[in-house]
Amino acid sequence: FQDPFPGKSDNQVGHFTTAVDMGFRPSQAFSLVPKFIRDQATDGSPFPPDETICVRLIVGHEQVPDDATLAFARQAASPSNGEIVDFFRASDLVTAGTNQALGPTRLALSRIEIGKGQGNSFQDLQLSLFGFKFGKMIRTGTLTTRPQ
Repeated sequence: FQDPFPGKSDNQVGHFTTAVDMGFRPSQAFSLVPKFIRDQATDGSPFPPDETICVRLIVGHEQVPDDATLAFARQAASPSNGEIVDFFRASDLVTAGTNQALGPTRLALSRIEIGKGQGNSFQDLQLSLFGFKFGKMIRTGTLTTRPQ
């Protein structure tokens, strides 16, 4: 893969494929998250609980360093409800077209706070957004063929 974010992301494939899986089968990630985290993290969300958990983990992964104490739980709890809404709004901008402009999604994600620790980057958040939407489009049948 060509590195669209040189020096910012060192695991592009991992971010993208994990997000694709979360978009394609959010219930899988949802089932792996402890119930007390699921209940707290989805409370009041207008989005499906399984997708909300996935988005919380995606956004929180870019807010709380990977090496932080109790990183997983803190990552799930970190994003505000507004940041979750911002991610879903950015997701609405991603289409099945062959050319995806980074600008509109960058702007839509810009209100989400990004941490400064190990593994935190805006570039990875944007890459995960595209992966999550790609998986969701396959799951929902809005992407069924490869564009020519």
